[in-house]
Amino acid sequence: MNSLTLILLHLSFLFFSPGSEKSENLINGGHSLNLLTSDSISTIEIGKGSGIYFTYPVHAVKIIMQPCDSLDPQDDWFCPEPVYSRIWRVGEWKGSDDHTGCTIYFSPGPSADPEFIFVDKNEKRLGSIQALKLRLNIDLSIYSSGHTNNMFDKKRMFSVQKDTVIEVKQPFYQVGLSGILLRNIVMFTDDTFDQVQQTINEGEEIEIMFALPACKDEPYERKYLVRTELGILGYIRIENEDTFGGLMEGFFYAGD
Repeated sequence: MNSLTLILLHLSFLFFSPGSEKSENLINGGHSLNLLTSDSISTIEIGKGSGIYFTYPVHAVKIIMQPCDSLDPQDDWFCPEPVYSRIWRVGEWKGSDDHTGCTIYFSPGPSADPEFIFVDKNEKRLGSIQALKLRLNIDLSIYSSGHTNNMFDKKRMFSVQKDTVIEVKQPFYQVGLSGILLRNIVMFTDDTFDQVQQTINEGEEIEIMFALPACKDEPYERKYLVRTELGILGYIRIENEDTFGGLMEGFFYAGD
């Protein structure tokens, strides 16, 4: 478990410190775009103070950052009067050869559902990633993060394979939230949830360390590996009311 913890922590810190070498402020379509650059990568904030960050290798991505209402009216992504909020054509990502490049779009979504969308040269949608922060690597790997349409700041890894964007499986998702329980909860010895280990009482402190990936029919992660204030490890399974913050402050479902 210690090795797994170190690996997941490495992934979480790999991207989400934006760097600090150089800062620029760009204006495009009446929006301020904050840019952080280094010798090999840049990080740009999509909209001033939005908290949406896009990190990319400077030699592999051409930044466009153009709102949909300023595109050519013949463009498939043109939107003369955005109903909710602007979609942005963020940039063009060069692939490893002439056939693997794609265009990247960002959409805030109709109800605070931010996502990055990947479209190939034939305007075929390769996939989308819901995230507040996205990082592209030159090897076609993608890292994402964000507490959006999930229970915690979910860090994921993807790869571009042929004509689709595929999530790379993890045994756990890192959570890393500590707090005081707002209700009693049963703790189990393993992830079969057959044998009760103990009951952790309201008012006790726990750390939610990792989440088990949700099953296909689950809208969010329900099973978690936790540590008590005495250092005992075990598994918990959350209830529907916990999505409203019923288990612990700061642990809730962000989204519709």
